[in-house]
Amino acid sequence: MLIARSVDGVHPIASVHLHELNKIWQHPWLMAHRITLHNVLKQCALSPDGPAPGIPLHTSHRVTSVDTSTGTICFENGNTATGDIILGADGVHSVTRRFLPGAENIRPFSSGKSAYRFLLNREDVLANPLTKPYAEKDGHLRAWFGRDRRVISYPTNYDTLLNFAALFPDSRELTEEEGKGKGKGGWGTKGSREELLRIYEGWGEPVRAMLAMANEASLKAPDEGSSKSDEGTLSIWRLWDMETLKSWTHGKLALLGDAAHPFTPHQGQGGAVAIEDAAALGVLLSRGMRKDEVEDRLKLYEKVRMERAHTIQEFSRVLGRDLGDDGKKADTYNMTFDEVDNSTHQLRKWMLQRNPGARELLAPSSYGPLPGPLPEMSGEYKFTTSSIRFSSSSTLLNNFFPLTNSSYQITTPGTVCEAIFSCTTYKYTDDVTYSQFGLYIPDVEYVKKDGQVEKGTYVPIVFAAHASAGRENTVIDIIQTEAYYCIDLGDEGRQLAGFWIGDYKEISPEDKDQPKNESLLCHRYEEGKKDMTGYARKEWNTTSRS
Repeated sequence: MLIARSVDGVHPIASVHLHELNKIWQHPWLMAHRITLHNVLKQCALSPDGPAPGIPLHTSHRVTSVDTSTGTICFENGNTATGDIILGADGVHSVTRRFLPGAENIRPFSSGKSAYRFLLNREDVLANPLTKPYAEKDGHLRAWFGRDRRVISYPTNYDTLLNFAALFPDSRELTEEEGKGKGKGGWGTKGSREELLRIYEGWGEPVRAMLAMANEASLKAPDEGSSKSDEGTLSIWRLWDMETLKSWTHGKLALLGDAAHPFTPHQGQGGAVAIEDAAALGVLLSRGMRKDEVEDRLKLYEKVRMERAHTIQEFSRVLGRDLGDDGKKADTYNMTFDEVDNSTHQLRKWMLQRNPGARELLAPSSYGPLPGPLPEMSGEYKFTTSSIRFSSSSTLLNNFFPLTNSSYQITTPGTVCEAIFSCTTYKYTDDVTYSQFGLYIPDVEYVKKDGQVEKGTYVPIVFAAHASAGRENTVIDIIQTEAYYCIDLGDEGRQLAGFWIGDYKEISPEDKDQPKNESLLCHRYEEGKKDMTGYARKEWNTTSRS
């Protein structure tokens, strides 16, 4: 995919090829038709074949009131519904939001801009020699920027449709219905092609030619028939903003998506952040939680999500300003993140604070029977090191850092990083063996209390097996043949992991991949002063150099 920007649709000012950039991100950059995405999400929610029973969908149920203490909703048709949790995902004109203390009178307001939106069949754009260059290649997102208006185009439906958004200043007064939060504010309202062309008068002819096609190509997917447009395919949307809420939750009610934080579309992040909200709730409201934890977990959801959502919301406002205004670089903040991994980490911290004696929650930090000093062994020895070097996610590996210490970070750009499983076995002439197995995370920085930075490879998991070292319960079985190399890792009679490497070859120490850093960083907990949980525990960071 390529992103290309031009000024007034004439002169290109920047282009970014995402093929190489995507290599540093754990998840690919995807472009989807809104209706297609909605239908897939709805199908997942309603399907009885998923990991949970499909939910019933009730239409024609307009909410009139919400009781946040009992979890009861009243509908305009006289029906009621009661549940353990109420999730208000009812959009920018949310009704449920009005039942949050302090938000009763908060209403969305116009951001000062609106957007024309329409779809074009790609084949129609290719048929015009003037516009053909803008549709010849698959997966190209294009943006044309003027000082106070812009046009965005990107492909969807497997590159068969081009989705257009034309953003421009709009000083129209709110209607009475819009001011009360009851109107749609132009959402999906039929637009005028003549007015659209007037707004972009003076722009490059290729752009204006595509704008002029707005009512001449069908919004229907190719399998729906006609290639000619129906009236009303061009629509205009008012772009809304809203005062930042001080809270998203009260009692059994929690807001998510535009109900909590409506977005201007200048990053295309509104739907993405709403999905992050849902992902956080899916982790934090996990199976097995007690009813008496509901309100506390909803507050944890608010704590986990609010800062990030409002930060991206502000980025969108800034990026929507006219050219010449100050802006903020948001891509790294937006994309170097995974809400499932983040919420999993935050839930563990929350559980540890509620149960400070649960030392198992400190794992995987320094997990496993840690090796003591290597016993003195005389004579010659040979050693074999087998390693599995693999790509992983920095957002996942961040959860291997200590829960009570935020001084560690992975420095690899993006979210794709490297990790290593490594096992070394020393064999002495008297048939004594010593094996050590560990997980190694390279490219880590540790910031000391005095501000000094130590760079190295973090070791969160270590197992050692040697009878004289007092590790009788730890077993590292290694089977090596000409065809394969196998490691079985066990503790106290349980198999913890197994690794199998086939079609391998031995290499000399001189030829092996050298570690990126010389330092090994380890973290452990010991009795001592109280930490964030209030439990008497002392943390130690140790650094060794190979």
